[in-house]
Amino acid sequence: MAVDLVTIVGWATILVTFVMMGSGIPACLRMLKNKTTENVPYALFLLFAFVGLLGFQYAMLIENKTLAFINLTSVMVWGAYASIYLYVTKQKTQAVKYFLVAVILYAAQYLYLNQFPQSEVTETLGFFMLICCLLLNILPAVDCVTILKEKSGDCCDLSMLLGGTLCAITWCLYGSLVKNFNIYFPSIPGLLISIVKLILVVYYGKSIKKID
Repeated sequence: MAVDLVTIVGWATILVTFVMMGSGIPACLRMLKNKTTENVPYALFLLFAFVGLLGFQYAMLIENKTLAFINLTSVMVWGAYASIYLYVTKQKTQAVKYFLVAVILYAAQYLYLNQFPQSEVTETLGFFMLICCLLLNILPAVDCVTILKEKSGDCCDLSMLLGGTLCAITWCLYGSLVKNFNIYFPSIPGLLISIVKLILVVYYGKSIKKID
């Protein structure tokens, strides 16, 4: 029974994570249509892709096919979103710098892990992924501060917020079922922050911008 439940939740996690990945599509379509990158979370796109690479490495080490499939797809999707941003943005120098930082950080951790015996790599990589996932889940708290200051939810992409909330719920549940602290723990603060953001967006609302 427990195995069946893990399988069901695993597929649900894949489905919801794909929905979360798709939540970036509206922002990308707006970029391509309006030729503007205003309120587009490029840093989050890069961070999602970076964490996806770490997650894929980790999944291969612990031989978790579900985790490997999700993270490999994540790298491709978020990488595509970041590429669209690079194509549209007028501040290409700054955007390329962020991209290079992500590449250098990934290469650095890869070279660093090669110094460890195979038996220690999994634990160390799991710790790296835990820290990055925590950062990924805590970073949206900045939007909460912005919403409170501006008394408006305009800075928040609602589709990504809803997708992120569902994603945090399923990852927390899946991680708990497979008893992997590195998987479920980062989702807890992410879920709490998402709930707070939803409350703030509902309370302050989003302004309606007229396009001439």
